[in-house]
This record gives sequence, structure tokens and C-alpha cells, in this order.
Amino acid sequence: MEKFNKHVFHRTLRNIKSHIGSGYHHLKNIAHTIDHGINIAKQAYAIVEPVIRHIAGNNHLHQHAMKAIGGYEDIRNKVIEANHHVAHAGGRLGGLI
Repeated sequence: MEKFNKHVFHRTLRNIKSHIGSGYHHLKNIAHTIDHGINIAKQAYAIVEPVIRHIAGNNHLHQHAMKAIGGYEDIRNKVIEANHHVAHAGGRLGGLI
């Protein structure tokens, strides 16, 4: 077993930072992919929405779709805000490790 000293401690902190950074990077990629998919779905809905209204009449589908889009936008804005806080905190902590 390796003796615990200053160098081992710093290496452990670097490994932890690397794992957290890697996980955060993957999470951001997943979020970007989801956001891209939602944007495509919004564009597709904007194209077919008039046809749906014409065929189905006023069956509240549009209201439900708009509510879902609004809910997604609220979540997206909270995630963006949290990302800014994480980036700011990471910048402040970056010099410590």
C-alpha cells in the first residue's frame, strides 16, 4: 500500500477533478443533444400545426403542445443558470487543485 503524503493527496484530487469534469462534459453533451432534438420537434410542430388545426379542429392539442414547450423552456433556463453557477464556482476553485 502506498504511503499517504502530499503527492498522493494532490494526485487523488486531480483524479477526482478529472472524473467530475468528464461526467459534467458528458452530461452537457447529452443536454445539448436533447435541446437539439427539442428544437427540431418545435420546427416540425410549427409546420404541421396548421394542418392539425384544420383536420382536428380546436381539440386543445395546440394548448397542450405550447404548455409542454413552455415547461421545457423553463427547465432549460434553470439548467443554463445552474451551468453558469457551476462554471463560475469551477473557475474560482480551479487554482486550488
